[in-house]
Amino acid sequence: MRSINRDVQNIARIAGELLGKAGQVLHHSQAVREDGDRLLAGLGDFRLEIHHAVQASVEQLACQPGLSADVASAERLLGNTLNLDTRFELFYLVDRNGVQLSENIFAANVPHSDSSSCKGRNWQQRPWFRAAADSLRSHITQVYRSSATDDFCFTISVPILDTRGQLLRVLGADVRLSALV
Repeated sequence: MRSINRDVQNIARIAGELLGKAGQVLHHSQAVREDGDRLLAGLGDFRLEIHHAVQASVEQLACQPGLSADVASAERLLGNTLNLDTRFELFYLVDRNGVQLSENIFAANVPHSDSSSCKGRNWQQRPWFRAAADSLRSHITQVYRSSATDDFCFTISVPILDTRGQLLRVLGADVRLSALV
C-alpha cells in the first residue's frame, strides 16, 4: 500500500509540474502571437507592387456582369475565380447598405467553419465598406488577422456600380498575406 501511495503521490507531483509548464507554454505562445500581430500592424499602409497587382485583379473581377446578377450566379463566379487565383482566401458580396448578400466564398484549401454564416451581417460601419461605398473607388486595408480564417490577410473592397454609375454592391476580397512573399 505504501509503495502504491508513494507512486500515486509522485504521479500527482509530476502532473502538477507538467500542468505548470503547460501554462507557461500557453502564456509564451500568446505573447508571441501578440508580438506578431503588433509587428504586422506596424506595416501600416506600406504597399508593395503585389498590392496593386491584386487590386487590379479584383477591380477587373468587379466589372464582370455576373457580379451584378443574382447572388447564386455571383457566388459561382467568385468560386471559379478562387479556383484560378491562389492569392485570395475568400470573397463576399455586400449590398449598397452594407448587408452581406453572399456567403463567404472560401478558396478550396482554406480551413474554415461552415457552421457560422456571415450572410445578412451588416458591415456598414466597417472601414473597408465605408471607403469603397463613399468614394466609389477600390480600397486596400492594412494587414490584420482574419476573423474567418485566423490567418493574416488584407482586404480589397471594390464598388460594383449599376449602369448609371450608382453603387449597387461592394465586392470584398481577402488576400492571403503569403501572396506578398
